[in-house]
Amino acid sequence: MSLKITEKEGTFYLDGSINTLTSSLLENHFTHLLYLNNELTINIEGVNEINSNGVSTLLDLYFKASKNNKRLWFTGYGSKDIYNQYNSLNPV
Repeated sequence: MSLKITEKEGTFYLDGSINTLTSSLLENHFTHLLYLNNELTINIEGVNEINSNGVSTLLDLYFKASKNNKRLWFTGYGSKDIYNQYNSLNPV
């Protein structure tokens, strides 16, 4: 399945699958947007499939944002799992 990215009122909504086929496009798109903006919100409520490659991509985006003093927010069902995974890889 494909991945659709839409934007409404500053929030980007993902709809579809984040997997090996879609993750590089997702990473390129949001890396560019992070370069242009100090803050991004990504809603993952519409993601119906995510594999380990997709999780790695979201974590990579989060690491890039943190490294460059940018804010990246994940919202929607499953977002807490992304934050928990990040915290387990980056203990305080």
